[in-house]
Amino acid sequence: MYCVQYDPCNRLKSQVAYILPYKEFHNLNKQAYHAQQRNHLEICGILVVGSNRKVTLQFLKNHSRQPYSYKLKLRDIMAVQHYAAFYDQYILGTFHSHPIGKAIPGTGDLKNGFFNNVEMIYDVCANEARLWCVKKRLGRVVTKELPLIISSLPRSS
Repeated sequence: MYCVQYDPCNRLKSQVAYILPYKEFHNLNKQAYHAQQRNHLEICGILVVGSNRKVTLQFLKNHSRQPYSYKLKLRDIMAVQHYAAFYDQYILGTFHSHPIGKAIPGTGDLKNGFFNNVEMIYDVCANEARLWCVKKRLGRVVTKELPLIISSLPRSS
């Protein structure tokens, strides 16, 4: 069962930005901050995308009990996949927070993360989200940042 409709690391398709609505970003910030305050825990979940490239965050339980780490269960991911398919959406990848440190993939992220080769990392301290894809080329792991736009709040009239 495939979770992504195309390769997001493809050079031509990776030039078009994904959109993270402000409401999703604000919720991410709030949950990540609270987890950070609880012993530097990480939050994690699934990035669900529709044809409009708008990202919805499906928060899942972090099964890791260690600070600065996260662990997702495949059964949780599959439940989100069924939900997404029902709404004509697909799983782009996963996301998690870095309680301290930049929103760039670390060694553990490269080894254990990147479901569907895509990972959004949120830096709690800098309030920054960045979207990454990973590929293996000639036996080496290569990361590439994908365009991600955080949409602003609608202006009130």
